[in-house]
Amino acid sequence: MDLWRFLVKNRLALPEIFGFDVSKDKDRLKKFMLTERITGDYPPTLLVHARNEHLVPLPQVEKFHAFLENKGVHSELYLTVFVSGRSFIML
Repeated sequence: MDLWRFLVKNRLALPEIFGFDVSKDKDRLKKFMLTERITGDYPPTLLVHARNEHLVPLPQVEKFHAFLENKGVHSELYLTVFVSGRSFIML
């Protein structure tokens, strides 16, 4: 298992990335949150997500897509299937 997957699986990735425990310092985390900076003039956004990818759950991607649309940002969500290596099949 590579280091990144180990950190994610054990919920250690965020402290490793940010240098502080994000569960204990939510205010400090806000300046890093993309959703805090998106406004209606944000550029059009293409989201591509594999249905069988488990690092980011599909409902989280769908929620972000809806968030963009509610902010007035043109957004398109394409769902794919991860096949092998780095191959995707568009659905």
